[in-house]
Amino acid sequence: MTMDEVKKILVPVGFDAFTEKELEIAANIAKRYDAEVHILHVYQDVFSVLSMRTLDLDRAAVEEKIHSSVEEKLHQLVAEVRMDSPAKAVAIKGEIVDSIIEYVKNEQIDLVVLATHGRAGISHFFLGSVAENVIRFSPCPVLTFRTPPKKD
Repeated sequence: MTMDEVKKILVPVGFDAFTEKELEIAANIAKRYDAEVHILHVYQDVFSVLSMRTLDLDRAAVEEKIHSSVEEKLHQLVAEVRMDSPAKAVAIKGEIVDSIIEYVKNEQIDLVVLATHGRAGISHFFLGSVAENVIRFSPCPVLTFRTPPKKD
């Protein structure tokens, strides 16, 4: 694949300090190659991490509230970052890496732009690396840039 064939760019975002930089890089590439930018946030099922005491909550209402909140945040992000190319914001509930790879395949993404968070030591051992696994399993090229390392 050549860069001229890049028509769909995916930016998985975590709403962290580097999200704006990821979007800026993707926007520049998209403008140059007349590509569409897909901004994806994957969030986990809140009920899988909460204790059993949450059973009395209205699960559907809570999930809808979380999804709406994430979508609103994504749309604000798109509005804040100057996008000269078409942009699509999507929120998905699921496992992060699996959801990113599935989205890449389903949407026929040509390029993924992703920050590596520079985790080292024990946190990398236990948490693994989203970027590393996206690179390993993505059917398309992944452009990464390194962010300053976090201390354990």
